[in-house]
Amino acid sequence: MDIKPLPAHLQAWKFLRRNPNYQAEWRSCPSKIRRASEDYGFPVLRQTQQDLGAAQWGLLAYEDPAVGVGRAAPFWAIGPTLDAEITEDGGVPLLPALRQSGARVSGLKLHGGGLVLMVTMEGAAMQLRFSDERLPGSSFGVVLRIPLGLRLPVLLSCTHDLWTVVAGEQFKKVEAAARRTWVNCFSPLTA
Repeated sequence: MDIKPLPAHLQAWKFLRRNPNYQAEWRSCPSKIRRASEDYGFPVLRQTQQDLGAAQWGLLAYEDPAVGVGRAAPFWAIGPTLDAEITEDGGVPLLPALRQSGARVSGLKLHGGGLVLMVTMEGAAMQLRFSDERLPGSSFGVVLRIPLGLRLPVLLSCTHDLWTVVAGEQFKKVEAAARRTWVNCFSPLTA
């Protein structure tokens, strides 16, 4: 029997949720329940002042440790997050494409402004950070901003994963071209 290893974000949650110090801190938070908004067509939580303390655990907001590994979708402060901007230039609308692919979408309005969008599918999780928390309905597209730096391979991998989820079967048609671009342009930067 071939057992597939858990993705890194699920392994991290598996251990964090069992940490007695994290559990005690979760129990001590007076406002564990954050109201979710459905204004976007998917659940969006609001990061509270108390959630800022979750940064010491590598989280953007506290997650209930009773939530199992398969159902949890914690917003990670330490995980790779792609910076995204909204575009309405007639490209492929992001949310309908995600719904069609079967991905689960949730959001977190950040205390200081902005929105983190979490996309999960088949154990994979990707976070997109928008500087503005106002998403224009469900017809928006996304432009990803990938800074050149030490995290470039990780961010490119996240972009690859997001494109795979959004495009589905269409992705296979362009993957070879993307691989050529990677080899020709980015391999020397990450070697």
